[in-house]
Amino acid sequence: MLELVITIIVGLIGGITALKLNVPAGTMIGSMVITAVFNVITGKAFMPQDVKIITQIATGAFIGAGIKLKDVIGLKKMIKPVMIMVPSMITLDILIGLIMYKTTDLDLITSLFACAPGGIVDMSLISSDLGADSSKVALLQMIRLSTVLIIFPSMIKLISSRSIIKKDFDQNEADEMNDDENIKAIQSKKEKYKNLGITSIIAFYPIIVKLISTMV
Repeated sequence: MLELVITIIVGLIGGITALKLNVPAGTMIGSMVITAVFNVITGKAFMPQDVKIITQIATGAFIGAGIKLKDVIGLKKMIKPVMIMVPSMITLDILIGLIMYKTTDLDLITSLFACAPGGIVDMSLISSDLGADSSKVALLQMIRLSTVLIIFPSMIKLISSRSIIKKDFDQNEADEMNDDENIKAIQSKKEKYKNLGITSIIAFYPIIVKLISTMV
C-alpha cells in the first residue's frame, strides 16, 4: 500500500512538472518518465493492473462525452475527406511501421502503434492490451507529436503564404487583363464613333453644299 501511495505521489510530481513545462501530453509523459526513473533507482514503484482498466474506461468516457449531435450531423459533409484521409493514413502507418520493424529492434506491434497518428494516451493504453511495449509507444508518440508541433505550423504557414501570394498574383493578372480589355473596348467604341462621324460628314457634305448654294 505504501509503495502505491509513493508511486502516485512521484507520478503527480512528474506529471505536474511536465505540464508546467508545456510538454505535449505532459501529465502522462512526465509521470511516466519520473516513475520509470524512480523504479529503476529504487525498484519500489507499484501500480495494480486494475488501474489500467479504470484509466481506459475514463479515457473512453472522456472521448465519448466530447461527441455531440451536431458532430454526427456534420459527418455528411465529411464523407469525402474521410474517404481520402483514413485509407491514406492507415496505409502510411503500416508502411512506416513495417520499415521501422525491419530496420530496428522494435517488435511489429510496437512499431505500428508508435507510427499510428493517434493520441499519446490512447495509443499507449490500447497498445499495452495488444502486447506492445507501451512505454516505447508513448515515447515515440511524444517525439512524433513534438516534432509535428514544432515543424508543422511553420510549414503550413509557408505553404499557405505562397498559395495566397500566387492567388493574389493570378488575381492581379486577371484584373490587368480585364483592364486591358476595357481600354481596348473603349478605344474600339471611340474609333467606331469617329468613323461614323467621318462617314456622316462625307455623306451629307454634298447636300449641305447644295443648300448653301441655293440660299446664296
